[in-house]
Amino acid sequence: MKMKDKRFSVSGIISKSLILSAIFSFVNSLYDKFSESFFGYILLGKKRDSSAENESKTFFQSVLEVIDFRKRVSTPVKRFFNGAIGESRILNAISAYFSALPSIRMHVVGVFLFSFGLYSAAISSLSKYAFNVATVTGAEVFLGVTVIVISIPLMLTHKTVSEAIDENRLFNFILFGVLGIKREYLITDLKRKGNSPIAFGLGMFLGLLTIRISPIYIVCGLAAIFVMSAILSQPEIGVVALFFALPFAPTMVIAGLIGFVFVCYILKLLQGKRTFSIKILDGFVLAFGIMTLLGGVVSVSPATSLKPALLYLCLMLGYFLCVNLIKSVKWGYRCIGAAVSSCTVVSLIGIYEHYFGPQQLISWIDENMFKDIENRVVSTFGNPNVLAEYLIMVLPFIVALLLISKRDKNKFGAFILFCATMGCIVFTWSRGAWLGAIIAMLFFFLVYSRKTLGALLTLSIGIPFLPFVLPDNIVSRFSSIGNLQDTSTSYRVNIWKGVIKMISDNLWHGVGVGEGAFSNVYLHYSLAGIETAPHSHNLFFQITVEQGIFGLMMFLITMFLFVRETLSFVRNERSAPDSIKLLSLGGLCGILAVLAQGMTDYVWYNYRIFAMFWLVIGIVCAIMRAYSSEKCQYVSSEPFIELDRDSLSVIKQSKR
Repeated sequence: MKMKDKRFSVSGIISKSLILSAIFSFVNSLYDKFSESFFGYILLGKKRDSSAENESKTFFQSVLEVIDFRKRVSTPVKRFFNGAIGESRILNAISAYFSALPSIRMHVVGVFLFSFGLYSAAISSLSKYAFNVATVTGAEVFLGVTVIVISIPLMLTHKTVSEAIDENRLFNFILFGVLGIKREYLITDLKRKGNSPIAFGLGMFLGLLTIRISPIYIVCGLAAIFVMSAILSQPEIGVVALFFALPFAPTMVIAGLIGFVFVCYILKLLQGKRTFSIKILDGFVLAFGIMTLLGGVVSVSPATSLKPALLYLCLMLGYFLCVNLIKSVKWGYRCIGAAVSSCTVVSLIGIYEHYFGPQQLISWIDENMFKDIENRVVSTFGNPNVLAEYLIMVLPFIVALLLISKRDKNKFGAFILFCATMGCIVFTWSRGAWLGAIIAMLFFFLVYSRKTLGALLTLSIGIPFLPFVLPDNIVSRFSSIGNLQDTSTSYRVNIWKGVIKMISDNLWHGVGVGEGAFSNVYLHYSLAGIETAPHSHNLFFQITVEQGIFGLMMFLITMFLFVRETLSFVRNERSAPDSIKLLSLGGLCGILAVLAQGMTDYVWYNYRIFAMFWLVIGIVCAIMRAYSSEKCQYVSSEPFIELDRDSLSVIKQSKR
């Protein structure tokens, strides 16, 4: 085995240079002092031996033990619901139907698809070309033809659905690897012939329905039925689906999916097949959700505040679904993988828009100041700033995957994802997002390695030369931050002046949640020329305006507890692998990035960003708690450089 020449390594170069050695020695002392300081203790927590079991109990658990909750309440309720579900003919019939699907032969499925495709294609073709129905598109005709083509090879095989899935590697990977469906749900030894005439008749019936209903909706409805049945059997699949569908589905679809997954979780919980736990951070998230709901009830305009408050509360359930359903690290990886996959698609759509999309998106920018910027991409979000908020939340996860990857092909793939996401962030031309991404990446690497600060101090000499390296439009856009001559900046500053007056007069109780309550009150505080504004263009101002100072304090405490829990895990869980630490740190940095952008914009104005915000916090907490509860003895392949030298030396010694 060849030894690495230390003369040409980073550590060798530092040791040979007096200046670099002095810089990195100074940096090490700063890290040590910070770790030992009172603020470091408050933020990072006390060092603990990860091999010792954590026997501490939450206040909530202690109260339940005192009242003997399991014996008096939990067990009787579970028995009641198990008996009710067991005696329900409808639920048993549905369960038996879906259990029988894997045993149906593929040629029966092919007959159903052929019948549906034939009738839907015929009706769509006649409607479009014979009767010139304007609402029918070529896509509907193409869909029917595609279904017919797919059905032909299926009709030629006599394998069961279970056998076809079991023999196909792609299906195995998607269904069992990505989605995490249990094999026993789909792989069975039972064989049923099925009834081809019934399948043909059902396909014909659905095909004839396309006279009134688009075949696209029918196909989506059939897919939704199967997805819902999978979620009903395993609610964890619904959490993975949330992370994947969030950038593409409308807000109410996301809210409906969260509600359905929550109902499925409650059913499993009542049957004793899932568990419920609540920790300090969960309690503060719940308290903030309750304050948000109160902001919809106690409002200057209850008619316009109650609906958004209820929607916010529903979307916040995503956090509790994560921490109570994602009980293994593997499921956490699936959720993050789904988020990264969606982010990649969103980024590619944005890049396509930049080069080939329409050039009429200039309304979000000062045309006089930035004449060389022709377009701002929006992808699936309809607004460049909202798109940027989503991307910077997921970007640190991609950076973590890049560092986790050991194989060259995996590193190359993660690097491509990183470049696509960064390119799309640049093409949004959102200065707040750029700042947020920079802050997040700096924080990420400062925690990841103490060498980062030394490298920054060394490379800072190159900052004056950046304008000669970066494109002129990026330099001009970035340097315009804080320039009041920019109409966008002056617009925000003038809104903030009015909002500050609003806060001073409504500091204790707020005006209520939602755009309606804000607009009604802001009109009396606005400056001349800016009488209308949908929100305050600042996350922290908006929370204070809507919920008062107590709402802001509750939110800040929640964020502090999340930061502390994550950094404490990264620093103190010495046996945890790099993958878990990096992904946890990546989620934290994604939240910090969007909070930084929240200084210049109300990032929760878009409901999907609000949902993603709490989903990211939830999945980070779920992964850390899952690792702690599993108590697995992971062996890290590479040392994770933490905030103190002692931790690093312990990891190196354990490897030996």
